[in-house]
Amino acid sequence: MSRLTNRRKTDKNSVFVLSLVIVTTIIIISFFIFAIKKVESVYSDQMYQNALETRKAYLKDTVNNLITDLENQQDEYTELFANETEEVRVLMQTYLDTHEVTASQLATYLEETSGMRELSYVVYDTATGEDYGTGNISRDSADDKLLCKAEVNKGTLHVIFGVSREYMNAVIRNAFALRLKTYDYEDGSYVWVDTVTGEGEEAHFKREIHPGYPESEGQVFGTDTKDEDGNKYYLEIANGLEEEGEVFVAYFYREKKSDLISKKISYVKYYPEYNWAIGMGVPSHAIVHFVQDMQAENRPMIIRFIVMVSAFFAIVFVLCMVFILQNDRKHFKKRVRALRHDVEVDELTGASTRKYGARLLEEAYLDFKDGNESTVLMLLDVDKFKSVNDTYGHEAGDEVLKKVVSTMKKNIRSSDYLIRWGGDEFVGIFPNLTRSELEAVAKKLLFAVSDLRVNSNGQVVKVTVSLGFTYFHNDDEGYQDALNRADEGLYESKEGGRNQFNITI
Repeated sequence: MSRLTNRRKTDKNSVFVLSLVIVTTIIIISFFIFAIKKVESVYSDQMYQNALETRKAYLKDTVNNLITDLENQQDEYTELFANETEEVRVLMQTYLDTHEVTASQLATYLEETSGMRELSYVVYDTATGEDYGTGNISRDSADDKLLCKAEVNKGTLHVIFGVSREYMNAVIRNAFALRLKTYDYEDGSYVWVDTVTGEGEEAHFKREIHPGYPESEGQVFGTDTKDEDGNKYYLEIANGLEEEGEVFVAYFYREKKSDLISKKISYVKYYPEYNWAIGMGVPSHAIVHFVQDMQAENRPMIIRFIVMVSAFFAIVFVLCMVFILQNDRKHFKKRVRALRHDVEVDELTGASTRKYGARLLEEAYLDFKDGNESTVLMLLDVDKFKSVNDTYGHEAGDEVLKKVVSTMKKNIRSSDYLIRWGGDEFVGIFPNLTRSELEAVAKKLLFAVSDLRVNSNGQVVKVTVSLGFTYFHNDDEGYQDALNRADEGLYESKEGGRNQFNITI
């Protein structure tokens, strides 16, 4: 009887211990599952915030780079029209000096001979009162309306002509619009342009360009315009542009050909030259998908760890948490590096972007100021690049830029940098290069590029470049001073017939 009682007590203790082990196991597993889910949630939030900040930086840099390219294009067209206007001026003055004509005959000659459809002019004779012109300028308005102005006269005959600012702006706007509509950004992103009139609560935004929603072009939005959630997001944009000239804004919109309402994060910057608000947005679900993809990659690993925790208890838990944290950080850093690559590398050519290049130039300048050897800076222009675009098309021009960059990279060191500064202009950074080495490198680069041939629609485009080099000086106040010297060398190379280099000491 005593043995039976002891056995029953033993069985009860075993059941109690077993129950305690089971309960403890369930509690520990539940705790570990909760802890892992909590860590996953925290890291998901952190990944979202970091991905959001990276995307915002990408939006801002993209818009600013587009504005820089737009300004460079303005400079190129201004120089082109100035040269053409000067050629017409010389032609007209020669004609006046060698012919006796009336104001009417002179106007006819100007229109038939100049070959410039964009030319605006006014011809007048102070003796007879005759006055002829294109109609969009007058004697009094010429100074304000003409971007490139020239005058010729003989006796009482006077001619004022040039390219109007209105025509120049139209050319730039059309080229910019075409460029935006051919861009293909990832994650459903695109750039749009609104013309801004008024300020603050009185501001209005007329949609000029929108590759994603071309049907919205021509529509006017006011500060009382609401998004799909009832928010006056254009009022927020107007206030931000008035106060800072730029603004980040979030708003809700209806997906194209769908009833789905989505949230978009956008960056908008004011460009006063045309009264433009240039914006770029990215759907927030693209960021969410980014985070979800990372979670999906880690989820099988987490499940395996939970199974291990059930067998090895606390030790396995510690090992699993360490492993999870390491892998989360590894994948997160990998994605951040990928996003950073988008910001630092020019999408078309593979060269460094101007923003990243400016940082490299500043570091090189500070390194020189700290007493290290001077870095060589280079400015490169593709010879007659506009002629390539005009003759063979922009696809051929893009191919030329890509092949020039790939050729340059094959012929420079891994420690050197090539930066797309704007359009067909590139900046090179060559650390610790002596004068004799520099001349050898310059000849090597010129020779390599001059061998390039680009096929375009059955035609072969021959490519050459002009180069300008310099070193940092002790009296330089920044890297821009050195770039200016390199630009002088580039100018000498162009003036000397192109396909050559010059070193400015």
